[in-house]
Amino acid sequence: MESEARERVLDVAEQLFSSHGYATVKLKDIAKALNMKQASLYYHAPGGKEELYFAVMKRNMIRHQKGLENAIAAGNNWQDQLKSVASWFLSQPPMYFSRMIQSDLRAIHPQQAQDLMDTSYMTIYRPIQQVFVQAQASGEMQSTDINLITGIFLSIVEGIQSVPNEWSSKTKDEIAAEVIDILAYGLLPQK
Repeated sequence: MESEARERVLDVAEQLFSSHGYATVKLKDIAKALNMKQASLYYHAPGGKEELYFAVMKRNMIRHQKGLENAIAAGNNWQDQLKSVASWFLSQPPMYFSRMIQSDLRAIHPQQAQDLMDTSYMTIYRPIQQVFVQAQASGEMQSTDINLITGIFLSIVEGIQSVPNEWSSKTKDEIAAEVIDILAYGLLPQK
């Protein structure tokens, strides 16, 4: 029962942190959403808001790692793998990596911020980076700055989540597939 209650706390905290960012969310907001007293949150997270944020983000990244590994395994080639990765991200609540890096991580203890950066690298960035590394090594992709293209890919997918539905008749997955085709083949007409 205790772990179920903690999972509920983490679920609500994750939703609030994801929607509003670390700095904006207060413990009283989490307690109110859980219909509990703020002091009761310290039972689940003695370190308070920062401990909750850290636990939520670690859990989220590990969940993403499993989803990404399955998505990559489902693809026949690097473009299909990236399309599966994009589809996975688009099926999940946005992580808002930019806000996390530029704002949220700056508001927590530097050691915890570094731990989350290292975890995000290993669980999210590196699996995607390896898709590009393998495509480049097999000659399926021209030599390029793998770190740069990985970061651009993640930024694009994050941006697609923010595109209002009325801006395109395509689904988010269709938009992602088109962008990946542009990454693979460019904007120039195919001869």
